[in-house]
Amino acid sequence: MNNWKKCMIFVLFLGLIFGQQCFSAEEAEGKLVTDIVIKGREYVPERLIREVLSLKKGQRVTEEGIQKNVNNIYLLGYFADVNAETEAYRQGQRIIFDVVENAKIKKIVIVGNKLFPDKVLKEVMKTKTGRVFNIPVLNEDLKKITEYYNKQGYVFSGVTNMEKKDIGQYIRIYVTETTIKTIALKGNTKTRDHVILREVSLKVGDYFSSLQLMRSLRRLMNLGFFSNVKPNYEFDKKDRTKINLTLELTEQKTGSASFGGGYSSSNGFVGFLEVKQQNFRGNGQSVNLKFEYGGIKTYQLGFYDPYFWRKTALGLNLYKTKIRRDDYLNNQLRATYDEERSGESILFGRKTGRWTRSSIRFRNENVQITPVYNPLNAITTLDEDIQTLTLTVAKDTRNNIFKTSAGRKDSVEIETTGGFLKGNNTFTKFSITGQRYGKLSKKLRTAARVMLGFVDLSDGTLPIYEEYGAAWAYTLR
Repeated sequence: MNNWKKCMIFVLFLGLIFGQQCFSAEEAEGKLVTDIVIKGREYVPERLIREVLSLKKGQRVTEEGIQKNVNNIYLLGYFADVNAETEAYRQGQRIIFDVVENAKIKKIVIVGNKLFPDKVLKEVMKTKTGRVFNIPVLNEDLKKITEYYNKQGYVFSGVTNMEKKDIGQYIRIYVTETTIKTIALKGNTKTRDHVILREVSLKVGDYFSSLQLMRSLRRLMNLGFFSNVKPNYEFDKKDRTKINLTLELTEQKTGSASFGGGYSSSNGFVGFLEVKQQNFRGNGQSVNLKFEYGGIKTYQLGFYDPYFWRKTALGLNLYKTKIRRDDYLNNQLRATYDEERSGESILFGRKTGRWTRSSIRFRNENVQITPVYNPLNAITTLDEDIQTLTLTVAKDTRNNIFKTSAGRKDSVEIETTGGFLKGNNTFTKFSITGQRYGKLSKKLRTAARVMLGFVDLSDGTLPIYEEYGAAWAYTLR
């Protein structure tokens, strides 16, 4: 039990046992109550005292009844002492309750609070300077201060003690704000410590916050490196104001490899190889390689480092792809063509808010369009170079990007050509995407996605490979 709680109970106990004087019970016992008088009060309304009195005019005087009412008055919390006595009055007994009020509060001092200023903590309290000191009210205020810390995520911080002087004129409240002494990691045999710790917003010396811890756990799970992350914490044996935090991690597979091959008389040996690793050498970098050979030779090579330079991400891609597409008009097939792309791109990204990331990408590629089925001459053969700059801002509040049951993801993308960028046409593409996720039951989830896009053409024509298509077919590559 906290020291301040023990103090409160002790004060009330002393008041109830020793704070009341004896009354002439033998002379008054059994006689009618003909009057009840409250003496000694100055600031506390008499109405408030009479509301707790069970003794009424016309009832019989009993020692037990008077003692009960003395206790009721004292438990209001406004009084340092409560006495009761009787005197003869109009063929009965007048009961006189003599009270000694607590002092008016002159000063309230809060010690140990660095997270929240005095003004914020005093706003949650009913105890104010200029009011009569009240023990039960102050007791509730101390609980409210601790509850306020808990609601802000500081679950191990709050009031630990209280002192009062001069019948409540001066009050001193002691607050303890728990800090982190150590952070230990267990179970990460592959992932390096710095890769994990950079996703944990809590650092040694920080005030322990359960809200920050939960956000950190979500970031760790969203890496895709772990199947489970469990936090454990214990108070330091030498200093109870400090916590030792341990994260127990269960790693999972982060890489995959697939390959296949065959032989045909027209193309000879054909095959493919695809390798992906999301946690390359335990450094949190992702690498992917895909290679096809035979009748079609394509390749894709990608590298992404989320912390390439300080907190700036770097993404690199080299590729040569070939896709066969169909062109429709009014639900009628007009043409079929091959779209072949080769080039490279580089991306820089950075976190720009708690939930927001921004990135800029430069793309340099050659695009070739070759008609395969073109009876209406709807498709023109193309072979041209294009360079673009793309700015993307995305806000992601999903609870888990792999098994999403709550949250949202919104993004705005602007891609432009022209100026110093290579290309035969000048245009700007604007894209907006919104995704929403919910949970209807333990097994049933909901998801919705809306995508909008339009193009501002400044010069030339918009190539077919940059047009928006159904289901965003030409923009999700």
